[in-house]
Amino acid sequence: MRIGIDMDGVLCDLTASVVEKLNRYHGESLSVEDITKYDFQKNCKNATREDVFQYFCEPGFFRHLAPIRGAVENVNRLIDDGHEIIIISACRTGQECKLQWLKNHIPRISEKNCIFTWKKELIDVDILIEDHGKNLLKWRQHWDQYRPVEDRWPILFTQPYNAEYDNFIRHDSWDSIYAFISNLEQSVELVEYA
Repeated sequence: MRIGIDMDGVLCDLTASVVEKLNRYHGESLSVEDITKYDFQKNCKNATREDVFQYFCEPGFFRHLAPIRGAVENVNRLIDDGHEIIIISACRTGQECKLQWLKNHIPRISEKNCIFTWKKELIDVDILIEDHGKNLLKWRQHWDQYRPVEDRWPILFTQPYNAEYDNFIRHDSWDSIYAFISNLEQSVELVEYA
C-alpha cells in the first residue's frame, strides 16, 4: 500500500515545542492539552499568529522536534512490511530541516518520497495519516470522484486540537496505527485470494 504520512503532529511533536516557546517568550501558561484549536495563537492570551510563525522560521526549528512516541519504530515496521511511505507535509519554510529530521530519524525514507504541499488532497495514496481533520476532509472529497471509498482510509492521529472530527478512523498511538494497517492488509489479501 501507498501510505501518506504528515510530519508535524503525526511523526514529530510540533505542539510540545511551540507550547514551550509560547510559555517561555510570551508569558503563556499552556500545556499541550490546552491546545484545543489548530491555530496555536487561538489558544493564547498574549501571542499572535506572527509570533507563532516566527518560531517556524527559526533556523533548525523543525530539525530539532522530538519524534512522537512509537512513530519511528512503527514507520520502519511498515517499510519492512513492504509499504511505500510518502511524507506529505505543508510548510512555507523549513523544508531542508524537515528533510534533515527524516535523515536523522527515518533515513530509509528517500527524499524522493517527500512532498511539501498545502494541497495534500492531490496526492494519491491508499492511506493518509494526518492530524488536521480539514486535510482529511479535502482528501476524501477529492478522491471520492476517482476511487471507491473502500479503497481509501483516512486516519486521524489524535491531538487535543482535532477532537471535533468524529467522522474518520481515529488512532491515539502509532502502535494502534500499525496494528490497524496490518489487519487491513490481511483483510485485503483475503479478499483478493477469495
